[in-house]
Amino acid sequence: MEVKSKELKLGDQEFIFRLNFRAMIEFEKMSGKSISNMDYESMIDNSMLLYCGIVAGMSFEKKSLKIKYEEFVDLIDSNINALMTLLIDDDKKAEDPKN
Repeated sequence: MEVKSKELKLGDQEFIFRLNFRAMIEFEKMSGKSISNMDYESMIDNSMLLYCGIVAGMSFEKKSLKIKYEEFVDLIDSNINALMTLLIDDDKKAEDPKN
């Protein structure tokens, strides 16, 4: 199964998200716990995994990431609609048998 990159625009900044092995390693380094122990109901764990997916995506595309986790959380907070659109679009694609 191929891991696909997804573009995410928050405010005037564009990011590339990629949930791959690197993202999981980055999550473990950042959170101090195994990805298998991630609390999927925790906003902290979810925001960390999202950030780590962006770290991985930007690295994969050979682009620099100039934003720290805390700044990223603030950016999400002020652009929650863009994030929700990305998540809802992915859910719709998963339900569509043509994709």
